Amino acid sequence: MIRIRHLFALAVLATSVTAWGVVQEPGGFVPGEDVTPPARPAPAPPAPPEADAPTPARAPVIVNTTVSRTAVWVGDSVIYTIEITCPPGTDILAADISRDRLRLTGLQVSDAIQQRETRPDGGIVYRAQFRLVSYVSDGSRVGIDPQSVRYYVHTAGQSPETLVPADEVELPAVTVAVRSVLPDGNISWIRDTRTIATLPSAVRFLTLVGVAAVMLTLVPVVVGLTTLVRNRKPRRTVRSRRETLQQQRQALADIRALGGLGDADLRRDVFDKLNSLIRDRLTELDIPAQTLTAGEVERAIVSRGNPLPVPAGEIAAVFSECERAVYGGADELPGPEAMSAALEVTERLLAARAR
Repeated sequence: MIRIRHLFALAVLATSVTAWGVVQEPGGFVPGEDVTPPARPAPAPPAPPEADAPTPARAPVIVNTTVSRTAVWVGDSVIYTIEITCPPGTDILAADISRDRLRLTGLQVSDAIQQRETRPDGGIVYRAQFRLVSYVSDGSRVGIDPQSVRYYVHTAGQSPETLVPADEVELPAVTVAVRSVLPDGNISWIRDTRTIATLPSAVRFLTLVGVAAVMLTLVPVVVGLTTLVRNRKPRRTVRSRRETLQQQRQALADIRALGGLGDADLRRDVFDKLNSLIRDRLTELDIPAQTLTAGEVERAIVSRGNPLPVPAGEIAAVFSECERAVYGGADELPGPEAMSAALEVTERLLAARAR
């Protein structure tokens, strides 16, 4: 039978064992010891960013080259395609992929096309196609040598004048095999190496005689054609000053024969003919009166070193009357007295000598 004192002894024993375990546990509570937890150290301030930290590298320029055929016959064409993809903010020098910059060996450019495409993300794609032809038949190397293409990186707001190439990419070499129907090796036997035989001296002499005979037969033909062309040319009629003066005096006599002192229409016709006759006469006297007005004719006569037997003012007055008669109305038509004065001035002018 378990008694109360036995239970009390078990309780005291259990309490002692528990207290002993707490004292022996590392870092456990020790009676009489300050149990205030130690203060945590303050976190270190973040390190300032370096001033010259490198920027992340941009995507490289992607180059892709293809040829439509790697082996051709002589004269066949090959399509050589260059495709260059530039990421946003990067561009190439388009002149580096032009037809003038291609480094070709045994090939010729017969046609070239270059395109530039801008993608929605800002990237740029260049495509260049070249039609190449080779006429090499001696087995020499034919192809495209390596070639450098420069590219540059630009930022927003940077002017094009300040851009400089940042780096360059290389187009790989391409070799094209060219074949011919001619056999490989020495083909000198195909050509005829025989020399041309010379003709005998007698035959060469007859050849010269034949050429001379042909030339002699052509002489009459040339002479006949020259005569025919010369006869078909119109001959200009050159009249002397005396003949011209006689014709002008005859024209004045015909004008006087018209009369017209009382008829208005005849007077207008007389003034028109006198105007033409006086201008022709002044032209014979080295005064260009065909396109001059009355005032300009007067000044031209005055500036002429050798004066005429008719004063310049009277000639200008006759021109003014002629202009009124031809271009004026019926009320401005000069009277018979003015027509008589104009005839008298014209007759005196015809008596003048040309210098």
